[in-house]
Amino acid sequence: MHDDSYADDRDLLIGGTAICDFVNSLVDSDSPITPKMIYGWIERKHLPVRRIGSRLVGSKTKIRAHLGGIS
Repeated sequence: MHDDSYADDRDLLIGGTAICDFVNSLVDSDSPITPKMIYGWIERKHLPVRRIGSRLVGSKTKIRAHLGGIS
């Protein structure tokens, strides 16, 4: 039996644009985060994002928890 539960929650973000859009959904709309800022955060390891080949991949759950824990 194959477990496809991951497909139902759509937790996976693929690509810098998807990650940027998700982070913007979590923050105040008066201070939008740009893709350039996201790439800088990823480069400096401020976001829990990894690469699979050349693609950036992140988890909504992990990004939300990480940003929620920053004070």
